[in-house]
Parts: sequence; structure tokens; C-alpha cells
Amino acid sequence: MLPRLARLSPVSVCRAPLARSFHVTATRLHDPYGLETAKQPKGGKRRKEMSVEEISAAKKAREAALLKNVRPKAEQERQQAKDEAEEKNKRLKKLATFSVLFTAAIAYTWLVATKLPEIQKKGEAKRELHKGRTDFDRTETVAAPRDTTECYDALAKVYDDKMKWEERWGLIFRWRHKVAKELEGDVLEMSCGTGRNIDYLDTRKVKSITFVDSSLPMLEVAEEKFRKAFPRFKRVQFVQGKAESCYDLAKDSGMKYDVVFETFGLCSHEDPVKAITEMKQLLKPGGKVVLLEHGKSAWEFITRYLDKKADERAKIWGCRWNLDIPQIVRDSGMTVVKNKTGGFGTNHLYILEVPEEPKVEPVVKVETKVETKPEQK
Repeated sequence: MLPRLARLSPVSVCRAPLARSFHVTATRLHDPYGLETAKQPKGGKRRKEMSVEEISAAKKAREAALLKNVRPKAEQERQQAKDEAEEKNKRLKKLATFSVLFTAAIAYTWLVATKLPEIQKKGEAKRELHKGRTDFDRTETVAAPRDTTECYDALAKVYDDKMKWEERWGLIFRWRHKVAKELEGDVLEMSCGTGRNIDYLDTRKVKSITFVDSSLPMLEVAEEKFRKAFPRFKRVQFVQGKAESCYDLAKDSGMKYDVVFETFGLCSHEDPVKAITEMKQLLKPGGKVVLLEHGKSAWEFITRYLDKKADERAKIWGCRWNLDIPQIVRDSGMTVVKNKTGGFGTNHLYILEVPEEPKVEPVVKVETKVETKPEQK
């Protein structure tokens, strides 16, 4: 007899490895997480003994382990390098902050030790020099008044481009919004310039509006803006003239206004007090003047800077930006209804009304009769 091995058919011999491969593949398909074939820890449960929640938890744990082990080595190295760089940046930031604070402390100590006595002496000498003066005596630091029409004629085409960044840094748009809220009825804008308030107008509350400025090129720019923004608004007019003589311009027409307003215009007038007085004469009974102006600050170091740059500012912009606005308003004789200050004390918003005339009671004449007794003889 042949041995047992010899009696195996060649088909069965070749079929064994193939069957094993199919078995392994089927196992992987039906048990991708290795729960059937994996060796359970001592005291663990078989799949048949596990609940649905335990099987789900085991699958998630297996997936997390596979993802962690499958991640390429290059990616792990990149993540590690990124974490190290972030940690290094944090240390450098802390070191830089400490260095800045330490340097500032050293500089402050040096200034206090060396410069403070000198600064105190200069301050005492200045106070002694100006002893007995009022704040309104700052006439030598304010630029001399002049006719600024030619200056603004030259600036008309480039004024908006040059001024927009300064106004953005100063958040002037918030102040213009506050002015626009006060406008209603028949409105007159004095020193309108290139019409920088047009974007904030609410024409639903405005019956008519008149724009006045001494510079004709500026008025043309303002008119172009208004026609583009409000093409259907018809009750508008543009008048060339100075604020100091605005009453004479409207005297013949007899036009009066509910609101007369001006934004950053007093600084360019030759006589700002007279300009407010002229505005007052154009008001209807119960009307108001709204002023948004910039001037000297209540903070001394800000006012010193404005005084230092006053001549340069007046030469380039035609603007005397360090005027004493509260004093000008007091000199105008109008009643202050509302006053708000901001921008480090340089921006002033005033709502003014015509003061009520004191009531004069009629004088009642009382006749007294004096009885004379006849003389006795």
C-alpha cells in the first residue's frame, strides 16, 4: 500500500492553501476590527458575550488605535516641530514683554532722577510768568484771523481725499451723526465746504435745505454730491457768501430757518462771534443753532501741542484749531441748551437757542392825594 500522503489527490493538496486564504479574507471582511480573532485579555469577554454598547466602544477604541498607529511618520514629525515652534514663540513673547517693561522701568527711573527737577523748574518759571492771566489771554498762540476763501478754493478738489483719514482716526462720523439727528424743517448749513455732512442727512425730516460757503469750488463739489445722493429732492439751494454777512444775504428774501448748523467752520471765520450772531438772526421763533467745532482742549498737554502747530495748520488748512470755543459761545450771548465735549477735549457740540427776553411788567402809576387843612386864624 502506498503511504497515506501518497493517496491524497493533487487537487486536494493544491486546494488547501487557497482555502486558507479565502478563510482569512472572509474573517477580515466580517471582523474588520479583530474582535473575533484577537486574543482577549485575561478575564475578558468574547464577542458573543459582549453587549451592543461594549462592542461599539471596542470598535471606537480599535479605530482610534489604528488611526494613531497608521499616521505617517513624516506627519508626526511635522506636528512635533509645529508644537516645538509654538512653545518657542510663547517663550520669546514672554521674554520680549519682560524686556520692554524692564527697559521702561529703567528709563522712567532715569527720567525721574535726572530730568524731573529740571522740568519742575521750567513749570514754576512758566507759572510765574503767566501769573494773574486768564485762559483767554492765549492770543499770541492763536493764528491771526484772515480771509480763507482763496485757501479753500485751492483745496476744493483734494479736500476730501486729504481730510478723510484724519476724520476716521478722530471718529468724526459719530459726531456728524449726532448733528444730523437735530436737523428738521427748514435747514441752513453755514460753511458747508465740500458737503461732508450730506451722507448723514435724513431728507424725510427736512423740508428745505440751503448750503452757504464762501468758496465757489467747494460749493460746486457739495452740489454734485447732493444731486447724486438725493436726485429727487428739489427744495435745495446753494449760495456763495460769508458767515459774517449771511443775514444780509437772506434779508431780501425774508427766509427764516428752524435749524442753522455748522461743522468745523468757526475756525475759518475772521470773526466767529459775529458769525454766530448772524446765524441767530436767521432763526425762526423757537429755532436753534447747532455747532460742531474743534478748539483748545481742557487738557494742558493737548492744548500745548495745538498751540505749537497752530501757524502750520492755519497756513495749510486755513484753520485756527486752537480757538477757545466755550468763550466764543459765551460772547455770542446765546443760551446753551446742550453741550458735549470729546476727542481729548478738543471737539465741542453745542445746541444754542435765542435767550428769552426778560418780561417787563408795566409800571402802574399810583396817584396820591394830599389833603391840606385850612389854616386856623
